Amino acid sequence: MGLFLRGRVWWFGWTLRGKTTRRSLHTRDAFVARLRAPSYERFVATSEILRHDPDLRRLLRDHLAIGGAGWVYFILDEDAGRIKIGFSRDVGRRLKHIQVHSSGVVRLLRKVRGTRDDESAWKQRFAHLNVRGEWFRAEPALLDAIAGA
Repeated sequence: MGLFLRGRVWWFGWTLRGKTTRRSLHTRDAFVARLRAPSYERFVATSEILRHDPDLRRLLRDHLAIGGAGWVYFILDEDAGRIKIGFSRDVGRRLKHIQVHSSGVVRLLRKVRGTRDDESAWKQRFAHLNVRGEWFRAEPALLDAIAGA
């Protein structure tokens, strides 16, 4: 890892597993470059640790969310008769994304405050209705549970 001058702009570079990466520090001033470099060193070290530890990555992601919380959402694909159970911090954006990639009409049934663990609990509770991935058959037991959430 280190600083170097390329043209008139300071850069920070590092090599991991034979791959060299460089990022511009967006400055021509050597002093400013030296101030910014430690944050890049922490970024590289943290990225490498998180890359190899999925449990730590999940814990950090949940912690950086609003106290670990976001929304557990339930989206109905009316044409397929399926419900998607998922987690997001921005349900509106997630709904738009799902609609773009769906051939049918989708609508938000409900969203409840929760964490990724809460989402997992919902999925385990209704595993017998799972069709594929996060999609579940829209049966009365699931619809009643969603209405009562």
